[in-house]
Amino acid sequence: MEGIDVVSNCLAAIRKHPIFLVPELVLTIFAALLAFALIVPLTASIIGQSSSLNATISPAVAIATIVQLIPNFIILIVIVAVASLILEAMYIVLVSKWNESTASLTDAFSIALSRFFDLFLYSLLILVIEGVIALILFAPSISTLAPLISNPSLATTNMWAQFLLGAIGSILIGVLIGIILAPLLFTGATIVVLEKLGPIKAFMASIEIGKKDFVGILGVYLIFIITYIIIYVISVVLGLIPYIGAIFTLALSILLGTFAYLIAPMYYVTFARQNNAKAQPAQKPVTRRSKK
Repeated sequence: MEGIDVVSNCLAAIRKHPIFLVPELVLTIFAALLAFALIVPLTASIIGQSSSLNATISPAVAIATIVQLIPNFIILIVIVAVASLILEAMYIVLVSKWNESTASLTDAFSIALSRFFDLFLYSLLILVIEGVIALILFAPSISTLAPLISNPSLATTNMWAQFLLGAIGSILIGVLIGIILAPLLFTGATIVVLEKLGPIKAFMASIEIGKKDFVGILGVYLIFIITYIIIYVISVVLGLIPYIGAIFTLALSILLGTFAYLIAPMYYVTFARQNNAKAQPAQKPVTRRSKK
């Protein structure tokens, strides 16, 4: 079964190359330090000002704090998103060579930087597609909610019920569309990095792979989710151990983060790439005629 093979290969790759955990560890520490540097000082300053005035933090102060933090949150999200894209490209390169005896983080980082722009454009393309779909799905619910917020006194139980039913329906349709799109877009980022294709060509190639092996990719998702949940539950249980529980939780969270990055490229390298190679017609050798 493809899903079991892909998941077992991912775990085998991590066992064979523990260095695979390093990029995710670095990103986790980097994101934590960045959040601490951008968010904590401003929050502590506002709380300290309120304390010096012997005043409790009112809802107005809390809202003002959130508003002041919005630019910092945006900066944090952008930096972490860029770092995550580089990390994704690095893991794609590492997975493509996971059967080799050594794994070079410097080579993976170099290739990731060279493919970053195309990977960014591909991610932007997927984001736009998902945004358009979400807008189409939730536009009716938003239009129903607007008058309820503007004139709450005129809102009736039926109006609220209509909004809730519409929102639930949009969510269910969105989940169905997501299940359909997930296999079609599964290998796009991997193709951008490994095959050095542009975002549009990689998008079309990913759709072709998804259509050919739709059920197989859904199986990969299913086995991945089951394995992910099992590891997560183990991390929660181990996290309850006094003193050292936090260390277990952090270690398993790093493992889960790395595991999630490996699934799509491992499927592509293990199955899709080989199937495409087999599907290519064999080229006849070119023979030169001897001159008489």
